[in-house]
Amino acid sequence: MSKAHGPAAAPPRVGGACERLVAQLLEARRRRCLVLQGPAGSGKSTTLAAWRQALVPLGFDIAWLTLDTQDDEPARFIDRLLARLAQVSAELVQEARELASQSIDGDALERILVALVRGVMRRGRELVLVLDDLHHLSHGRIHEALQWLLDYAPDTLHLVLSTRGALPVSLARLRAQELALELDLRELRFSPAESERYLKARVGGISAREARRVHELTDGWAAGLQLIAANWKHQHSPGLAPVHDMPTFAGYFEREVLCRLAPPELELLISLSTCERFCAALCAAISGEAQAPSHMAELPRRLARENLFITSAETDGATAWYRLHPLLREILHERFNRRSMARRRCVHVAAWDWFRAQGLLEEAVRHALLAGEAQAAA
Repeated sequence: MSKAHGPAAAPPRVGGACERLVAQLLEARRRRCLVLQGPAGSGKSTTLAAWRQALVPLGFDIAWLTLDTQDDEPARFIDRLLARLAQVSAELVQEARELASQSIDGDALERILVALVRGVMRRGRELVLVLDDLHHLSHGRIHEALQWLLDYAPDTLHLVLSTRGALPVSLARLRAQELALELDLRELRFSPAESERYLKARVGGISAREARRVHELTDGWAAGLQLIAANWKHQHSPGLAPVHDMPTFAGYFEREVLCRLAPPELELLISLSTCERFCAALCAAISGEAQAPSHMAELPRRLARENLFITSAETDGATAWYRLHPLLREILHERFNRRSMARRRCVHVAAWDWFRAQGLLEEAVRHALLAGEAQAAA
C-alpha cells in the first residue's frame, strides 16, 4: 500500500477505486477545493487516480504532486510545485519560476503565487492541482501559501487536497459559497455491498455471510479488504483467519499507527482494547489518573483528528465516546492477552468500577465477569 515519493513520483496505478466516490468527484470537478481526508490505506490516492483518468477526456489539465517529509520547506515545496505545473505548460509557470530563482524570503512567496495565478488566468484552461499526502507539510509559510491560493485562485484552478491528518487551511468561506467538497472516512469507507463486490471480484467463491463478516472486521477500510483478499489468495481458499495470524496487519498498524504513539499512550490503547468503546473519563480511570479526565480527553481527540484508526462513536450528553478500528482493536487485544493475569484483572476491575458508577450495567457486568467476579456481576 506504500506510494512512491520523490521528484519522479507518479500517480498510483488505478485499481479497486470506488465508483461512487469517483462520481462524486466528477460532479464537483469545478469547485475550488476538493478534500479527501482519511487514514492510511483508505483509498484516497487510488480514488483520485481513477478520477484523474475520467477527467482527461473532459479537457482538464492535471498536475499531481505526491508530497513527503522533505517537501516541508518553502523553497523545495515551491520548486517541486512549479516543476509539476511546468509539465502541464512551461509558459504557465515561466514568470513564477523567474521570481523563485531569485528568492522566496519575506513576501517573495506571495509574489510567486500571484505570478502563478496570472499564468493560470492567461492559459484559460481548467487546471486541477492534486496535492497528495498533504499531512507531510507542517511549515507555517507553506500553509499560508495554500490558504492564499484557496482564497484568491481564479475559477479555473481547482485544488485537490489528500491528507491523513487535520486540514491545515480554513475552508469556511468556500463552504459558505458551496465551493468545497469534503470526503472523510465516512464517505471513503466501502459500504457492505461494495465490500462484497470487491471481495467477490478478487477472490470469487465467497458467501454473502462471509463478506459481511469481513466488512464488519475491516469497517469498510480499503487496505484491510485488500490484505484479507491477498491472504485468502495465498491460502488458495477463502476463510477468515484470526487477525493475529496475519502478520501483515500487525506490521501495517505498527508502521502506520503504533510507532507514532508515546509508550504511555500505547499502553493505554492496549488496555482500552478490552473495551468496546471508551471516553476521556474511562481513559483516566484505567490509566490511574481518575482526577484528570480533562487531561486524558486530548488523547482520543488527537488520535481521531489525525485519523489514526480511532473514530468518534457517539455523544451521550456531555460524554464523547470513541472506538478503535476493529482490526486495530484485535491487534492490540492480542497484546493485552499476553499481559499477566494480575495486570489484565486490574484493567477489568477499573473498567467494572467505572461503568458501574455511571449506571452502564451491561458493560459493568461484562468487565466484572472478565475480572473473575461472577458474584458481583450477578
